[in-house]
Amino acid sequence: MDDVWSTKVWDDLKMFFPNNNNGSRIMLTTRESSVAISLGSYKPYVIGFLNEEKSWNLFCEKAFAQEDCPYPELEENGKNIVKSCNGLPLAIVVVGGLLGKSNMTREYWEFVAENVNAFSQFKR
Repeated sequence: MDDVWSTKVWDDLKMFFPNNNNGSRIMLTTRESSVAISLGSYKPYVIGFLNEEKSWNLFCEKAFAQEDCPYPELEENGKNIVKSCNGLPLAIVVVGGLLGKSNMTREYWEFVAENVNAFSQFKR
């Protein structure tokens, strides 16, 4: 189960997952540590944000299908765009994927870099 915000979701669904003592487990993700703890998680695994280097590498893989930027004139704006994603992998993948299919000009990427926060607020 992905992105569980309250215990009510689990309360509504748990009857469909009987404990048959066969060793099965259910994995869920949540942004709320209180939800994880109240659902019986002993040691929740906390996933951090990507650092600047990993963010840039992921962006390049999505935008250019390689680890580095093949267009030196786009790199500065690309890094500014990635910085606006605040280390959030989904935001980086979406923006990188869209830009990979876009106009590969410095002017266009500069426009995106200046306006990326206007159309989506990538907050941690």
